[in-house]
Amino acid sequence: MFLGQARLESQQHCMKPKRAKTIQIFLPSGDPLGIREAQITTDLMRVTEVPRTAEHLAEFFVMPESQGSASVASTLARPLT
Repeated sequence: MFLGQARLESQQHCMKPKRAKTIQIFLPSGDPLGIREAQITTDLMRVTEVPRTAEHLAEFFVMPESQGSASVASTLARPLT
């Protein structure tokens, strides 16, 4: 067996078949251009996308989801360069 063949067989063994997933997108304000929360229905993780406008940032920092997310909040608060 050649090294390349062993490597290929190893990669094929580790690759799992892709499975279909459902993503839910929630619009807290009802505005699709505003804050959006996305979640894969079978996962525990949730992502909150906040547009970088003063209005949307102020709205986000009032939300309970912003509490305890200091690293995310500080990243969002930085000005664009």
